[in-house]
Amino acid sequence: MLGYRTYPIGHIPRVNRHPHARKFSVPQLLLLTILASLALVFSAAAPPANAQQTRLPAAKGGIAELSAKGPQRRQGNLFIADDDVEIHYAGQHLRADHVEYNDQTNEALYFEAQQIERLGNDFYIIHQAWMTVCDPRRPKWQFYAPRAKLRLGKTMALINANFRLFRVPLIWMPYATAPAGPKLRQSGVLVPVAGNSTSKGFVFGDEFYWAPVTWMDTTLGAQYLSRRGSAERGQFRATPWENTSIRYNYFGVIDRLHQGGHEQRVAIQSLLPHNWRFVADINELSSLTFRLAFSDTFGEAINSEVRSSTFLTHNFRSFSFNLASCATSAFRFRRAVAVRAPSDLFRF
Repeated sequence: MLGYRTYPIGHIPRVNRHPHARKFSVPQLLLLTILASLALVFSAAAPPANAQQTRLPAAKGGIAELSAKGPQRRQGNLFIADDDVEIHYAGQHLRADHVEYNDQTNEALYFEAQQIERLGNDFYIIHQAWMTVCDPRRPKWQFYAPRAKLRLGKTMALINANFRLFRVPLIWMPYATAPAGPKLRQSGVLVPVAGNSTSKGFVFGDEFYWAPVTWMDTTLGAQYLSRRGSAERGQFRATPWENTSIRYNYFGVIDRLHQGGHEQRVAIQSLLPHNWRFVADINELSSLTFRLAFSDTFGEAINSEVRSSTFLTHNFRSFSFNLASCATSAFRFRRAVAVRAPSDLFRF
């Protein structure tokens, strides 16, 4: 899933209108996106006579004039406008279907592109697109696609894209998608993972992310370990009610060297009515041998205890009622366990 950072509204460039296919080309075109849809940058004539106009503070003490045909509302420092929105600031002009403007930071949401071609009311072809959630002036990582397809309020499809770390291409993706509407989480296959380890050998794996509803998601994945076997991972997250969260994590390895096993954890927190609170943190580990061989960090590898706890508490007037249950499982070191070199415990 990709997000889009903010950018000062004082940096919005001028764009010229094409009379036919409405192609737009500038060295750096900032394409706005928000939770409801991705807004598109145009140059246009004066705002419609029936538009509502608002004057908002902008960068360096200036004033940004905003007008829109549709409703306008404020949520804290965020000013939201819909339907043929136009912003004028310091001789620069922005026109969009939907805008969220922060008058505290003077920012609007964006990504960069060189050319946009409009083929319908909600379908666009984008050329030379850059996307990142880092600082766009010094991005640590970003996605680049020579061609992308955008449907407003739905998804953006990146074609022949690549993932870049410090502008160095690392992973090529023939086809990838990103949400571009109110549903910010999109189900699909995540970016694959590849690497090498002194104990595991060549490592290659991938995960599938499933978000059927707004309050729940699941991630399932597997890895191939050339020297050991295979690893499986799973994560479940849910917030079925307000003030209630459920988390489940699983990690297991099928190992050819007989050091395999699994560990899993369930964490539940809930603020119940009438000042009741329930918390459960349940952990299970198959063997310390497995933890020593496959833990990601040195601290986890040397920890020989597994603790679980559950409690229910209720505060009323000047009294407190509590029920608690705790369990601890301790493992002993065995001489047959092969401990990895410290350098292998810390990997990228």
